[in-house]
Amino acid sequence: EVVPVNDLHSRPLPFYADRHLIYFDTGMVPAGGYKVYRAVPTKEFNRKAVFWAEMRKSTGSNIVKVDNVLENDYLKVEVQNNGTINVLQKEQNRLYKELNYFEDSGDNGDYWMYYPPHHNRTFTSKGLQARIWVADNGPLSATVAAEIKMLLPAHALRPENEIRGESRRADEEKELTATVYYTLKRDSRKVDIKLVLNNTIEDHRFRVMFDTGIKARNANAAGHFTVDKRPVAPVKDAQGEYWPEMQTLPQQNFVDLDDGKHGFAVVNNCLTEYEAMDNDRGTLALTLLRGVRNIICTEFRSAGVFPRQKGGQSLGMHCYEYSIYPHKEDWVQASVYREAASLNVPLKPVQTSRNEKGCLGLKNSFYSIEPANLIMSALKKAEDRESIILRVFNPTNKTIDGIIKFYSKISKAWLTNMNEERMEELKPVNADKLEIKAGPNKILTLELEVGEKSNV
Repeated sequence: EVVPVNDLHSRPLPFYADRHLIYFDTGMVPAGGYKVYRAVPTKEFNRKAVFWAEMRKSTGSNIVKVDNVLENDYLKVEVQNNGTINVLQKEQNRLYKELNYFEDSGDNGDYWMYYPPHHNRTFTSKGLQARIWVADNGPLSATVAAEIKMLLPAHALRPENEIRGESRRADEEKELTATVYYTLKRDSRKVDIKLVLNNTIEDHRFRVMFDTGIKARNANAAGHFTVDKRPVAPVKDAQGEYWPEMQTLPQQNFVDLDDGKHGFAVVNNCLTEYEAMDNDRGTLALTLLRGVRNIICTEFRSAGVFPRQKGGQSLGMHCYEYSIYPHKEDWVQASVYREAASLNVPLKPVQTSRNEKGCLGLKNSFYSIEPANLIMSALKKAEDRESIILRVFNPTNKTIDGIIKFYSKISKAWLTNMNEERMEELKPVNADKLEIKAGPNKILTLELEVGEKSNV
């Protein structure tokens, strides 16, 4: 790349700059800390070369060895002709077939409820032909992409008050394009997915589907300071009836199904609604978007209808990131919460210049919390004191013995309530370590006074 360098009294001069995209294995980075790396060129090249560019070398350890297959020591992922994937979990020799297909259904509801047309038509991407290509390939990470085009009803006919008029999806059709990027990293136990969706359709619900084959009694989904355990079978009333359109439930950053032996989680950083279906396929559905009309009801006799406002239709480009994580046993044993955290709070690269005056080492941990299922939700300065507030919670159904370590000396510690009012003084085990007990589904707020670096 040639960058113009400007001088006030002369014409711009060309400055040659080389930009590099680097993949490297970070190894273990200290918890709540950092690790310093240095990128050193191993060879030079002639940037002005016109002919005979230097050939690239390979160790032959690239993750993609067959055009549509990604494979590491834990997973074998094969992209199918329709854009779905078959995933072989090697540890249990279990094959999951046709994961990540799409379902599109009509939606005559509003911001508050999903309500399909009475004469609905539901489409899936299973019978389509995808355009598939290898987008990236190396020994540490590889990506295979699939582009799926779905021809769908352009909108729906919505009867007035769901009584007067037709209730069906329109005959007019438009094309919706979904481009999926499947990424597998060398030592990863999950498939990372990036989905780019161009929504051109109105009055519909668009979901991503996973036929897990797991006969689970309950679904476990991340909630507020807990993991919500809900039955897969619909909850029926005294007459044995239930509301089919109200089987979707909330989640935060993951939902998991297991039968005690096998488990299947979808972790994400952007999806809030799921449905665990009570069928033979063990289907798990995640809502990607709903497109509805702008109808705002402040009082049941006076609804505001704004047909020209399309904000509720979710039109345009959307980008989603989520991961498929097949595992053994349940979400606790598989540390699904940790996998969800690694997606939502990834390592952050920071470029810095050389510094010879600092006192910190090339790697360091400022704090750490153990075990993995003791989750941190806040680390902040106290509202009215110079101390530090650390809030953790235990989302499991068993008591956790936790260990908290700090880089600085812990001089004093208290257990507080969520208003940061001190309740009980705690005694650090030594200068930098505090031991705590967190009961099942318990939130603990700790106040810490820290000083200089601990010598322990």
